[in-house]
Amino acid sequence: MWWWLEKTAKQPYILTVSKKQPVVIGWQRYQAKNCYLSRTASLWQRLSCGAGSKGERYYDWAKVPVNCDRSDGFQRWLLFRRSLEHP
Repeated sequence: MWWWLEKTAKQPYILTVSKKQPVVIGWQRYQAKNCYLSRTASLWQRLSCGAGSKGERYYDWAKVPVNCDRSDGFQRWLLFRRSLEHP
C-alpha cells in the first residue's frame, strides 16, 4: 500500500509501526524504539494534536529521517509522540 501511495497517487501518509520495526539510517539497522531512546531533549517539540473534552491535548514530538528513495520528492521519517504526564 505505501508503494502505491508514494509512486502512483503521490499521496503523503502516516503508517503506524511496532517499536520493534527495523529501520535503516545511514548504513545501520535499528529498531524504532532505539531511535526514540536516542532523541535528546532539544529535539523534542511540544505541540497540540487538537482540542479534547478537557482542552488542548499537548504532547512532545520528535522526528528521525530514515533511508528512502527521494526521487519522487518523498522523505520517510519516524515520528515519535510522548505523553507529558508519562514521558
